[in-house]
Amino acid sequence: MQDYTELSKLKKAYMQKASDLNKVLGEYYDYSEGMAQAEKDYLVSKGVATLELKEQGMQATLIPAIVKGQVADSRLAFKIAESQFHTCRERIKAIHAQLEAYRSLLSTAKAEIQIR
Repeated sequence: MQDYTELSKLKKAYMQKASDLNKVLGEYYDYSEGMAQAEKDYLVSKGVATLELKEQGMQATLIPAIVKGQVADSRLAFKIAESQFHTCRERIKAIHAQLEAYRSLLSTAKAEIQIR
């Protein structure tokens, strides 16, 4: 009877991990969308700042350094969004590995029960 209890626990853990994967996959879409929007915002603000400085007659060699300071907040937001996206992708890989481990344990447990 204990064999079936262990098998049941493994199945429950596997189902929970599969549920976790579905949740993280939803987050992955949100993070990818957030990263794309943050990158767009950063690039637009960088372009606008560059054009404004050119129109003001700023010396061309100074523009990149000044723009870098002016758009630092939007670049930070982009880097944070990018990091969240990559972290989420790594979480998906980890959950896949855990699911594979549960599959292996389940198949081994099923085989052992059939042998007895």
